[in-house]
Amino acid sequence: AVLVFDPGDALRPYYNLFVIILLWPLVVIMASRMSFARGWRIVSQLSGDASYGIYVLHTPLLNLFVLITEWDSGAKWSGHGLRFAILSLGTAMIVSCWLSYVYDRPIRHRLMQIFPRKIDIAPAPTA
Repeated sequence: AVLVFDPGDALRPYYNLFVIILLWPLVVIMASRMSFARGWRIVSQLSGDASYGIYVLHTPLLNLFVLITEWDSGAKWSGHGLRFAILSLGTAMIVSCWLSYVYDRPIRHRLMQIFPRKIDIAPAPTA
């Protein structure tokens, strides 16, 4: 709903600040304190795996969907709609999850083998 809602040109800067500064952090805090049943844990894991890919891919995918929509309808792009939001977000999720499992995880695993983490923590000084 946050992604589809259009506050209008006059309120958009305030709406964007509200969402970025208050709403998204609140959602992250609430989600981090929740425990889920097995089915929802799987959905949460997939969402987490896809999150960086969505961040990286959402603008190119949105632009692609705008081009396809304009080509299909023959009309100039007129704004977001629920169908567009569901289709573009669903596609971004699927592509991002796929890239995470096919590309990101194997590369991270290989890099961890090449460069294992070694954290040496010095003991705290005593008074």
